[in-house]
Amino acid sequence: MKTTIDHELDVLLRFRDAVGEIHGSEDLCMLLYSLVKREKPKIVLELGTGLGVTAVWIGRALVENGGGRLWTFDDGRFQDSFLPQALACLEELPEFRDAGVAGDDLAGYLHKLLRLSGVAEQVTYVDQAIDLTEGVDDLMPSEVRAGQGIDMLFSDFAHGPGDILDLLALALPYMSEYSSIFIDSASTYLLSYFMLEQVIDQLNTGKLPHRFSQGRTSDERQRLLQLIAERRFQLVHLFEDKDRAQNSTTWIRVEPVQWSPPPTAKVR
Repeated sequence: MKTTIDHELDVLLRFRDAVGEIHGSEDLCMLLYSLVKREKPKIVLELGTGLGVTAVWIGRALVENGGGRLWTFDDGRFQDSFLPQALACLEELPEFRDAGVAGDDLAGYLHKLLRLSGVAEQVTYVDQAIDLTEGVDDLMPSEVRAGQGIDMLFSDFAHGPGDILDLLALALPYMSEYSSIFIDSASTYLLSYFMLEQVIDQLNTGKLPHRFSQGRTSDERQRLLQLIAERRFQLVHLFEDKDRAQNSTTWIRVEPVQWSPPPTAKVR
């Protein structure tokens, strides 16, 4: 006999199967779900909510963890042509058929979706444009502004070399000592792939890329240099074995420079 948890997961799996392929997130959402379950982050940021597939699965993992919160940002400007397709898919799923009742805009769809998925207590959707030229302070939850670090950042709104450099320059000061940055589609954009290889090498040798310095005061540059000197960065290119565009995700693991496992490790 299936338990309530089994039923809830079955519902989310059907949602993933119905909507996930629209943006190619049907497998990535499961990877992020598994990592959140394993690492139990307290603060997760998603830049680019899309149709909510990854947000729902990250939220589900946070529910099962019994804590943590995801803030996800999107103003819906790129979803006009995809939302009707998602709603049509959900018409086949009784549990989600009601997701479009709040209106035909992304915000109405997402608020209803999060509630129907049972993750509304863990996931906050913010209807806001993502403009890195304005900085990232207005994207940061109050907990982060108060000094708590971001444990996981998932970016799925831009993947050009300049966009990635700006994202890393702005986000690194806010990341926790042990944290992960995921950038969807970056590894299959050739210029971004080569840039990432070079920039991560520079960071691991304590060098500050020129773009990281732009717009910063001398004191801010020194603080960023100190932070980079105290961290090491591991770059992993994740590729899907699927014949479709943008079938990759970049994973940057951030850790302190030290010669022992993290405090949570059960060393023997």
